[in-house]
Amino acid sequence: MATPLTSTPWMPDTTPLPWSPMDFAMVYSMWAIMMAAMMIPAAIPMVLMLTRVYRQWAPGSGNTSKIFIFVFSYLLMWLLFSLVATLAQWGLDTQSALSPQMAVQNHVLAGGILILSGAYQFSRQKEACLNKCRTPLGFILTEWQEGGRGAARMGIRHGLICISCCWAQMLVMFVVGVMNVLWMGIIALLVTAEKILPWNPSLIRALGGSFLLGWGVVLIAGIGC
Repeated sequence: MATPLTSTPWMPDTTPLPWSPMDFAMVYSMWAIMMAAMMIPAAIPMVLMLTRVYRQWAPGSGNTSKIFIFVFSYLLMWLLFSLVATLAQWGLDTQSALSPQMAVQNHVLAGGILILSGAYQFSRQKEACLNKCRTPLGFILTEWQEGGRGAARMGIRHGLICISCCWAQMLVMFVVGVMNVLWMGIIALLVTAEKILPWNPSLIRALGGSFLLGWGVVLIAGIGC
């Protein structure tokens, strides 16, 4: 007597497809464009102050090129940050942790990212870096270097300080998705407000940090999920 065959329901293969070089390049391009669009407005006061200083302290025909060197070196740091962020998303995707919108799917992990981002808003490191970003002339006085190489070094230095100030806020894009234009605009406004507005920067940091902390707790608690 033949043994009846038991039918096994078909299940789709949920194994994530490996990234091709084109996939990696596309995600990196999204991060790079996003970082440039978000951080160039925040750097405008520094660029304007540096332009003024070059004109008054070191007048010459090569000052325009030095400004471009400074801006390029500053953006280069954020392009390197974009590479690190892309590698992180690649690693998360290999663990099936990302949605098709490139957002973290696990509520606990997403909540932990938001809590980390919010907690950094209250840190002394954030405060120290933000103070340097809010005082362009102070940065120039302490970091001034002559020539094109000096402009490059100042751009790199300012970029590193800016990353130290804002890296945690950029983690929000892992939660909402790297293609989320709305949140890209919100974070850009928050970063720019912290660096430019004459209001008390501690108040702005506290408001942003409290919101992120609360959002993270809500996600981890599963409220509304």
